[in-house]
Amino acid sequence: MNLQLFAKSNVYYDPNSIVDYLKQNGQDSSMSARKTIAKDLGIKNYNGSSEQNILMLKTLKNGGKTTTPATTKKNTPKSSKAETVAKEVTQTPKKTAVAEKKNTVTPEVTTVNGVDTSVTNTMNSTFTPSATVTQAQDSKNDALNTLTSTPTPSVSKETMQTLNTPFSKSSAYTEAMNYTNGLLEKLSSGRTSYTDQIKDMMSQIQSREKFSYDVDNDTLFQQALASAMGSGRQAMQDTIGQASALTGGYASSYATSTGNQAYNAYIEDAYNNLPEYYQMAMEAYQMEGQDMYNQLAMLNDADASEYQRMFDSWNANFSNAQNMYNQEYGAWQDSVNNAYNSANLQLQQQGMAYDQAYNNYQALSSNAEMLYNQEYNKWNDMVANATNIAGMQNSDYWNQTTMDNNNAQAKLDREHASSEAQLDREHDSSESSLDRAHDSNESALDRQHDSSESALDRQHDSNESSLDRAHDDAQFTARYDVNGDGKVDAKDQVKDEATTNTTDSTYKEPTETQKQKALKAYNEGGEDAYFQYLDSLPSNIDVDAIDMYVNGDGAGNKGYGALPLEKRTYTKTEDTTNWFWGTDNNDIVQDQYGNTYRIDALPEGLRKSLTKLKKGESYTAK
Repeated sequence: MNLQLFAKSNVYYDPNSIVDYLKQNGQDSSMSARKTIAKDLGIKNYNGSSEQNILMLKTLKNGGKTTTPATTKKNTPKSSKAETVAKEVTQTPKKTAVAEKKNTVTPEVTTVNGVDTSVTNTMNSTFTPSATVTQAQDSKNDALNTLTSTPTPSVSKETMQTLNTPFSKSSAYTEAMNYTNGLLEKLSSGRTSYTDQIKDMMSQIQSREKFSYDVDNDTLFQQALASAMGSGRQAMQDTIGQASALTGGYASSYATSTGNQAYNAYIEDAYNNLPEYYQMAMEAYQMEGQDMYNQLAMLNDADASEYQRMFDSWNANFSNAQNMYNQEYGAWQDSVNNAYNSANLQLQQQGMAYDQAYNNYQALSSNAEMLYNQEYNKWNDMVANATNIAGMQNSDYWNQTTMDNNNAQAKLDREHASSEAQLDREHDSSESSLDRAHDSNESALDRQHDSSESALDRQHDSNESSLDRAHDDAQFTARYDVNGDGKVDAKDQVKDEATTNTTDSTYKEPTETQKQKALKAYNEGGEDAYFQYLDSLPSNIDVDAIDMYVNGDGAGNKGYGALPLEKRTYTKTEDTTNWFWGTDNNDIVQDQYGNTYRIDALPEGLRKSLTKLKKGESYTAK
């Protein structure tokens, strides 16, 4: 790649890159911006290929006039708009400080920066393809034009029409199916010409009354009975006549009785045959029913035969229609298959020509790219070597320049430091004189102030000690003056062992008994009982020693107490002047929980520490 070194700024540009060319001229080099420039220059379908980028770069450098592009042999017509775009690109002020020369991007590089002119010329050279590469690119463009002009494989209009024609049923098939569907509808209904007769016969059978015998309505029996009655009457008359003959022709009861017997005998014989007539009537009823069933069977057979004939007719017509459909669909399918085969043949024949043109273009394109890359890489290696040499020469130059500048700067720094040191010495001398005079005056004032303050402090301490002693004596007398004579003597001595040496105004060590009682009060009654016991002790007993025995010293030595006392922080909220050493009943403190106390209401072990506090100060204790 042809890199150009711009003096000490170390900015490198590729003169064969449209992106670097636009950047040098202060233009937007993004893809969208280059598409806009390509459109204005008349470069169609710009996609950022190397051929299009080279064409764009040459066109801009040529002032908007196009040369033979890499993708076609035809020259782009002269475009005034393209020339305007090229002029706008090259005339836009650059963002770098590199000098321009007649709208070109070649920077002005001289040997002042340590780079030889021959090296600079090699670095700034522009890659120009040889005639061999140009001829290979022209052959590739010819192959591309041939490929573009080769028609895309397609199918004839007639073949496509056959392929796109859907199958349609003929009118003969439609009529046959309509007739067949009519037969199917009749079959589905299940009706024949015998359907109504079968229903009527079944109705007769179902509505027929059960068998019952009525002798009065039995014609045969009535005929036999009438015959028997006639024969009986004749026999009765004959019997009466014969009996009368025996009596001389006169009627008698015997004759009448004998005649009636003969008559009744005939009647009885007729009735004795009644079961036979019952049987004959039942058989006649059964024969009539069987005849009805026989007629129903005959009708069912005729109905089944007619239904079978209807089914056979439907089946034959349906098979005929189905065969007709298969024949028509098969003919349509054959025509579609023939059209499909014809289409494949057309595409194959046309595709061979297109593939041949495409393969030829690919081969020539690969050959042109290979030749271009070989020459470009060779030129690029030459430029890279020149760039390395220029970099080393330039680096040596600036290293020497930097060293010279550093030496000059060091000399200036030494001169400046010498002048500054002289000024500092003069300033320090003047300042020391002023400081000594100031310190002398300040020391005299401090001595006078300290003398006055010491005298005041001694006077204050003397007064406070007198007041404290008077306060302690008054408290001691008030506590242990039992007989009220204004002094504490043997008469006022308390017999309890806790009051031993009470006349001594100094603090005394507590006895072992006092410690054990305090410990028992703490363990059994808690801190309230504990503080109550401490308050009951004489004021000269060292309660801090008892507290250390019970609670420890707070430095890791634990006491004997079973219950830890809570640490509380007391802050003085109200403070009055203490005229003597001791507790001021007007002083108020507040713990961390917001509870307020008068100091004299708290354990005596806390009172002195809290009394010494000033308003706002705090004290933490158990």
